[in-house]
Amino acid sequence: MSAPQTDPKTQARRHSPAMIGIGASVVVVLLVFVLWLFGVFAGGETPGDDQTAPRDSAGTVQTPG
Repeated sequence: MSAPQTDPKTQARRHSPAMIGIGASVVVVLLVFVLWLFGVFAGGETPGDDQTAPRDSAGTVQTPG
């Protein structure tokens, strides 16, 4: 058996479209991840900041008095 052709320049040229696609995929995934994190943490709500009026079991707002 003969050794495979292992010319690094030829293989780099042959695989460059695949490497560009993988790199673009990684960039898109990172962008989506950062946008998702922004959406999760941009709400500004903190525990205990509940400013809604109390409601009864029927869903109507209870007023003091």
